[in-house]
Amino acid sequence: MVKVVAANDDALQQLLSSCTAQAMFVIPSKLHYLQDQSVQLPIDFASELDISSYEGQLIVEQVMDDDSLVQLDDIEYSDLSNITYDIPSFAEDGVQIQLTFVEAFHDETPSEFEAGNKLRLTVLTLTGDFDQDGLSNQLEVELGYDPALLDTDGNGIADGNEDYDADGLSNIDELSFG
Repeated sequence: MVKVVAANDDALQQLLSSCTAQAMFVIPSKLHYLQDQSVQLPIDFASELDISSYEGQLIVEQVMDDDSLVQLDDIEYSDLSNITYDIPSFAEDGVQIQLTFVEAFHDETPSEFEAGNKLRLTVLTLTGDFDQDGLSNQLEVELGYDPALLDTDGNGIADGNEDYDADGLSNIDELSFG
């Protein structure tokens, strides 16, 4: 309970209760992943929640152009300390998916927890070029570049025009020469 007191007014003392989330996705440093990549989904649970006695359910939805959602999957987890998810494949580069985590319950009792936030991720195809720098998403990841940033290191040179191996040829030139 939180006691709220209006300044200089004893008559307005009130008791309020507040509700806080029992679980929250930890927001990763990047919100885009290559298709078929296995991703660890860290979730912070309230300290008083004994997660060994719960099962969880990950609801996966595709975010459509009009921001509506189409359910793709729901996956149950019995070990809430290790939640991994395999990013799905799409024909189109840059599809967004939304992840929601809730308690999986198998009877009529209401859910004890639902993650207080949802996670939206962008799915990148292996052969796509999401940032339009001339390099495939997969090659950028292999070279240590960020496939969602035209200029990963911020030096003013697009990743495709960088010289990764310092041989005098840009990355795009090396691709064209094989």
